[in-house]
Amino acid sequence: MTETPNSVNVTQSNTTLEYSLDRVSALDWELNGAAIQGDSNNQASTPVVGTGGYSLSFIDANTAVETFHVIIYFTNRSSGNKHWHDPGVTNEPPV
Repeated sequence: MTETPNSVNVTQSNTTLEYSLDRVSALDWELNGAAIQGDSNNQASTPVVGTGGYSLSFIDANTAVETFHVIIYFTNRSSGNKHWHDPGVTNEPPV
């Protein structure tokens, strides 16, 4: 499984960020949820996992300059092995 992006730079207010598995990865992996860490300005809504565990999304208010972590949790559908990926988010609110 290839993990991209490594980070996201948000420049618009109220941006929906969606992370999804490609077709090949979705056969083997399932998204289970995410933890938001370092969001001291409460920019991120509660992450929601889509039906079947193929996608995860949340809204970034992007009203304050900050960088926070989105730790996304995966489970291998056949082995049950767990994995995580942290695509950091950097907020640069519009002027």
